[in-house]
Amino acid sequence: MIRRGSWHIELLPEARRQILSLRDPIQNRLRKAIRLLSEDPTPADSIPMRGKGVGLHRLCVGNYRVVYRL
Repeated sequence: MIRRGSWHIELLPEARRQILSLRDPIQNRLRKAIRLLSEDPTPADSIPMRGKGVGLHRLCVGNYRVVYRL
């Protein structure tokens, strides 16, 4: 088993505003998914993006997508 270090998460101001505009249950699901990325930045359900998104990863959380860079 590979032990991973803890990753630091930074939300862009626009991402923070968009999350705050959602209903509480959805906010909580997104926050939990983002928080878990600090423990495992490449979970099994994350997808490396291609094309214009090279270098980014995408994580589906219900009908929403979390796009992030390592």
